[in-house]
Amino acid sequence: MGKYYRTPAELFESSDHTKGKIYSCIESLCRNKGYCWASNSFLAKKIGLKNPGNISNSIQELKREGWIKIKINENKRKIWILRDYYGRTINPIQNNEDKTCEIPKDSIIKSNIKSTKELNNRKRYNNIKKGLMDNSKFP
Repeated sequence: MGKYYRTPAELFESSDHTKGKIYSCIESLCRNKGYCWASNSFLAKKIGLKNPGNISNSIQELKREGWIKIKINENKRKIWILRDYYGRTINPIQNNEDKTCEIPKDSIIKSNIKSTKELNNRKRYNNIKKGLMDNSKFP
């Protein structure tokens, strides 16, 4: 399991906090192979629930809302993340050998860099307007 959890704001701010916790736990478990196979009892224990039955309902809601994908083969369940913690849809890359999905991380990193540059430019522009920075330094 990862050393930190990422929860989408939409799930964090929802009235059902269990879904957000389950998503975060699944997302953390998926970082290694692109999917996870955690049981309901394992997830319940990880997020501090005594009744694994509540996990099943929340997982089905996450699936219905398009956050995760579930596939069951020979009584083994695999879960993939379909929307990242920004709420953006992830297009999983299919690996023909074992039908696992990998999250394309490059697109997330590039969008974060672009957002940071835009934010820094906006801050500099606002500071120039306020007279706090020299105009010649603004590109």
